[in-house]
Amino acid sequence: MRFGNSPKRYLVFGFLVFAIACIGFGVRAISITPEKAVESYIMALNEKDYDKAYSYLDISNDKYINKRKFSEKLKHLEEHANIDNYGYFSKVAKPIKSLNVRQLNINSLKLIGNNIDLISVAALKEEYLYKCATDSHFKKDFWGIVNVILYRTDNTKFITTVAVKRNESILGMFFRPFLIIDPCVIKRINISVEKDTQVELDGVKLVNPEELGTDSWLYKAIYLVPGEYSVKLSNPNAEQWEKKIMVYSFPKLGSQYELRGRMIFKSKLTESIKLSEKENANNKKFGFINTNRCMLRKEPSFRGSLAEVVKRNNKVKIMAKKELSPEEKNRAILEKDKLKIMLNGEKQYTLVDGGPIDIIEEKDGQYKCEVIMQGRSNFFLAPVNEIHRLNQDVWYLLETEDGKHGWIISKYVTLQ
Repeated sequence: MRFGNSPKRYLVFGFLVFAIACIGFGVRAISITPEKAVESYIMALNEKDYDKAYSYLDISNDKYINKRKFSEKLKHLEEHANIDNYGYFSKVAKPIKSLNVRQLNINSLKLIGNNIDLISVAALKEEYLYKCATDSHFKKDFWGIVNVILYRTDNTKFITTVAVKRNESILGMFFRPFLIIDPCVIKRINISVEKDTQVELDGVKLVNPEELGTDSWLYKAIYLVPGEYSVKLSNPNAEQWEKKIMVYSFPKLGSQYELRGRMIFKSKLTESIKLSEKENANNKKFGFINTNRCMLRKEPSFRGSLAEVVKRNNKVKIMAKKELSPEEKNRAILEKDKLKIMLNGEKQYTLVDGGPIDIIEEKDGQYKCEVIMQGRSNFFLAPVNEIHRLNQDVWYLLETEDGKHGWIISKYVTLQ
């Protein structure tokens, strides 16, 4: 039977081409194992092929990220490696001679020490639980956690940890049967602000904040690539506040950005002064500032907005005082103006006094401390005598010689 130039001939031919293509893609898909997918992803980062690396990630185009934004952010980090204090990308990009991929047990994952070359898998475990809670298909599609060891040409090695899931989309099953979840590359952050505050991140308005108590909101942003982001806070009762924050590649549990107390709210300080002066009319004292540079705040709280900056030996009048809250009494500040520390166990850093420190535990004459810098938790060890606990301090409302006012911790004032 001959088809000649009939439509049937073309239909049969098209069907054969389609069948051969499907078989080819099927064979290709079967040949791509989870380990091979991870290798290809890591090699794409190593070779700085960011478009290819993006294609392996478990992510959909979002208002915060797409292939173009992803490549732009990583190229910026490549050119300014010093702004990311963990340096994940610069470590992955070093010349390698081989790499090894091995599967881990999700149920036995533990925080891996303080070794600079090891990424905490705790962040990955948190990401796994988050995905399970927000994606009904994720647990079914999840393949596993893998450990990747990069053996460099300089005889050093770097270890990272990623997760792998099956790609259930029709095209994905043929072209990218497995997708990567990398906690160092795709971040989720939380931003805390005062109630009724609008937050913009790189010009994009965040939406659907959650209430934190009666006076605060919590915004959540997902699918962020490490790098610098412009943040703008707007509130009808405050002056607009804008600054850059850094989203780091270091995969700590939760990226919390505490931005309460950054804006200057209208009339708060004036009302505070009037009330305090009335309550403390007969208790005014004098003193001077005993530290190099400290901030006066508009409210008696570490969340209070900046009112003024005063310097050492400035004479002041104590207009009023107020007890610290129970939460503040459990916090601390530096005993001196500066302290050299090992930040997060991996980087020497000079910590300048000015913000509160949380003491996690005391052991062998040292405090394990947590401090928020650029909206991010950081940890360090310090001798007990270098840290000043606030359990005996109070807030002072000061008046400077040029008539400016603000609140300050009593430790910074020497009474006359």
